Amino acid sequence: MVEDVGETVAWYERVFDAEVVASLPSGEGADGWWAQLQIDDASIMIQERESLTEKLPELERESIGGSVALYVDVDDAVALHGDIADADVEILEAPHETDFGWRQFAILDCNGYVLWFGEKLDDGAMDIGRRHRSLVRRHHG
Repeated sequence: MVEDVGETVAWYERVFDAEVVASLPSGEGADGWWAQLQIDDASIMIQERESLTEKLPELERESIGGSVALYVDVDDAVALHGDIADADVEILEAPHETDFGWRQFAILDCNGYVLWFGEKLDDGAMDIGRRHRSLVRRHHG
């Protein structure tokens, strides 16, 4: 959920070279109320607060950003950090190695969402994503 789809699209285009692959109303691109962005193999969907809260009124009182952190596995955290730092974004955590075998860093997007990026350093490192998916399956399936 975002306040301004156009502003968000522009930020993701500038920082990640994102491409708008779908939007609503159709053909409106960044001027619509919903957009799907493609960044390499990842898709992100964003929707303006006003249209989203029409469908889900309980979101009216929720803040944007803040408590949501998105985690993205990457091949080279140091190189990506360098590219992102050149795009003049707020770096929350510089690249560092964790106790569980990953190199990570975190940034803040234009809506206040935390974006974590992690690179698995070797085959002995904990597989965070797979472990999480098995927990979700066990609790919801």
